[in-house]
Amino acid sequence: MSRKGFDDLENKKNGKIALIWFPKNNIIPIKGKQQPIYLQKKLARLSLMDRQLLHLKENGFLEIVFISFEEEFLESIKIELMKKQWSESGLNFDLINPKELVNYLDEREKNESTDLILSLSGEWLYDKRIIEYLSENMLSNKQRTKEEKINEIAFIQEDREEILEKKQQHLISNEFLPIIGMIKGKNTIFKQLEKETGKNELTNPFETLFAIGLKEPHKRIPLSEIPTYITSMRRELPISYSVVRGRKELSKAKWLLVKQTQKGTLDFIAWYFNRPLENLTVYLIANGPLTPNQITVIVNILAFIVAGCFIASPYLVTSHLMLARALPWLAFIGLIGVNILDGVDGKLARIRDKLTLLGHLEHSFDQLYEQTVYFAAMWYSLNITEQKLIPWIILIIAFLIMDTFNRHVSMQYYNVMRVSLADSGRLDQMFRRIDGRRNTYTIHFLIFLLLPWKQYLIISMLTHATITSIIYASRAIYHLRRADKGIFPKTERNV
Repeated sequence: MSRKGFDDLENKKNGKIALIWFPKNNIIPIKGKQQPIYLQKKLARLSLMDRQLLHLKENGFLEIVFISFEEEFLESIKIELMKKQWSESGLNFDLINPKELVNYLDEREKNESTDLILSLSGEWLYDKRIIEYLSENMLSNKQRTKEEKINEIAFIQEDREEILEKKQQHLISNEFLPIIGMIKGKNTIFKQLEKETGKNELTNPFETLFAIGLKEPHKRIPLSEIPTYITSMRRELPISYSVVRGRKELSKAKWLLVKQTQKGTLDFIAWYFNRPLENLTVYLIANGPLTPNQITVIVNILAFIVAGCFIASPYLVTSHLMLARALPWLAFIGLIGVNILDGVDGKLARIRDKLTLLGHLEHSFDQLYEQTVYFAAMWYSLNITEQKLIPWIILIIAFLIMDTFNRHVSMQYYNVMRVSLADSGRLDQMFRRIDGRRNTYTIHFLIFLLLPWKQYLIISMLTHATITSIIYASRAIYHLRRADKGIFPKTERNV
């Protein structure tokens, strides 16, 4: 049986069920129609429903129940769920009125065990780590008696003061996120809710459920407990969430998703120049038809055009002087475009939750076009200054070898340690700001485009690459020797 098969069996064994609650009137007018904002695919070609379901499925919730008083609203959800993406997802769906919930849970309990009930709001975009941490915390058997496990109910509490000041008005009781974890045996809470709905016409039954739950013995999980370091992102990624009740909030949620795609520990140019332009580009195209792989193809084509401009320039001096002078600058502008777009494809894949194995091949193509551009720029610097090729071509080859070595050390280190070399220590993080990479080599290009001694571009880049090789190799050896003794970089955590 495959690993996925074992995971599916384990999920069914755990009996995880997610209840997604909606208040009344959860729709806004769009183009003359009444469309639920929950179903609008405005979050990077995904709807709020899509994102919630993806996160729930990833954490083993295979039973999903949508709860609302609005029959038309539930019908619109049903139509969306019948589409191929969800009809073949392996998830089971039910759509019910809050008044029917107790009977639904009682009937379900007769047929199969329910170990964990997760209740969340259909108006919120949750960081998937919140769902993961809450479900793992609830199902953990550590330091919990049998009686405690049967009766447990847990809430997520916002305890980060700087965030609390901004988000307080959206939180329940000014401190809780609208998400509840309940171990089986808490059906009494739902029965109390059933009585309330019988007495009053509730606008938001989930908030009433929350108030009932807070009166019971419960556990409060501080949001600051959830680990935030993401190894593949080389950064502490703060836990985030958004309330989505209108188009303006939908736009803010999308921008939040864009910012969450940003990797850390970058060079100065990538952080201060490329990053804002990358984020803006991703925000603008996230809902469009372009795919991450198509962006990668565009980047590669543009990079080879850049290389062609550098190589062609010296040979056009005698016949087309103005064009020959313009081509290096066009190449430089094109290279800036390459630098920016190279960060867009990965961010686009992350924001759409479409990371693929094929996408990892991008790094090999990066190496191909980067070295092509480096060679082309150096070839241009030799020919435009009419230098003898033999001594200089050796230096070009030396640079390409050094640059390849740097990339290989970095990749091999990550394959072994599962943490980036650039994020393995304070010194590594500092050097990453100025190490020999495409962005920093772009500065070399600019300087020597302005100077008459263009051939010295080769020596400048070779020196930078050699220093990078020495630092990379020595730091990798240092960390790996320590790892052999059981001492690992502090940033390497299981997240």
